[in-house]
Amino acid sequence: MQDPREYAAERSVLLFKIVEELNVACGYERSFKMLDGKLLANRFLLGINTDSVSCDRLVDVCRRLQMPDHFKKPFVTGLADANLVFLGFEDHEPGCIYKVYLEFWEKLKQDLNSAPNHMPATLHLGFKWKADEPTQASVSKYICFPKLSVSQILNRIGRIYESQSNQLAGSITEAIIRSAADRLIIPSSIESPFIYLEVVEEGCSRRSFDINLYQAGLRVGEIEFLLSKIARHYQIPAEKLVRLYRLVGDKRLGHLSGGVNNAEQDFLTVYYEA
Repeated sequence: MQDPREYAAERSVLLFKIVEELNVACGYERSFKMLDGKLLANRFLLGINTDSVSCDRLVDVCRRLQMPDHFKKPFVTGLADANLVFLGFEDHEPGCIYKVYLEFWEKLKQDLNSAPNHMPATLHLGFKWKADEPTQASVSKYICFPKLSVSQILNRIGRIYESQSNQLAGSITEAIIRSAADRLIIPSSIESPFIYLEVVEEGCSRRSFDINLYQAGLRVGEIEFLLSKIARHYQIPAEKLVRLYRLVGDKRLGHLSGGVNNAEQDFLTVYYEA
């Protein structure tokens, strides 16, 4: 039987090889995820502009990643309105996960311009499956709630972390977002520049959010104290955090994602510019 570490390395390298063969410019973002007893640091996204690659080639990419067959039709349908495709990987220890996201940013902007009431709308459609067992798969919609103030965002996140056992994660999340708002000198009651999303997955009780904090210009190292506090909550050994901070402490903080999984266990994911 192949060593799990070797298998995960092969699966991650395949993504880079595929993008290299496409011979197009791509964005690159990394992240680490903290949850009960785990620090998952081998996670990344590669972003491709849909104008630079044909539909057929993108479908072939999905085939090479063994995307489940029943995902291919909604993927192709979604491509018509998508401006970006993200190819993602997560070493979940054990096992690893492939992810393909469609982003509808241009369509969302058009909808916002034509609808002054700023109704929530889908910004991303995410297809996820286990690399070694593609039948274990899910589809998620990332719903954008536009034009929210920091206070409104924090109120929504507070409802996600409503259980007593999840409130520490909620309070640390709030502190990170307030740090980003303070950097931009944003009063909590006015519209913020942060893009706020919530995740909907059919047949799943998971409750989660994603907020884009890039504009604040914070570095990961600037929130080290808060991340160390939540790492202790997850019983992650301190030496793992020390090694991680040496690698990513000077990187620009990007997205913050978190919530509560099916087992009512909270988690927090930190994305950073690679």
